[in-house]
Amino acid sequence: MLGAIPYLARRAARTVALPMTQAIAAHVERLPPRERARVLLEWLHERVRFEPDPNEWTEGDLYQSPRSTWQARRGDCDDTAPLLAAMLRAAGLRSRLVAMSSEQDGRQTRH
Repeated sequence: MLGAIPYLARRAARTVALPMTQAIAAHVERLPPRERARVLLEWLHERVRFEPDPNEWTEGDLYQSPRSTWQARRGDCDDTAPLLAAMLRAAGLRSRLVAMSSEQDGRQTRH
């Protein structure tokens, strides 16, 4: 996952200019910055279902583009994070992707 951050960040940067991202951002342009971020996060959670990669533990992560995530209306954290980053940037907010590590059921995971 850590090596994927630059790749995912480039995907998010390219998505900012897409009409879908611009249209979403237009709905929050008059809100204060924190409210814009909150509304966009809620908007994403209401419309894109969290769905883990089917074989993440055995074959590794699959990365889909923000556009693909939006079209499929599903994805895991490494799919939705670039889409949210693009939405935030299109709404005039700074965003960047970071990776973190956690342990779940005795397994080390990176997000």
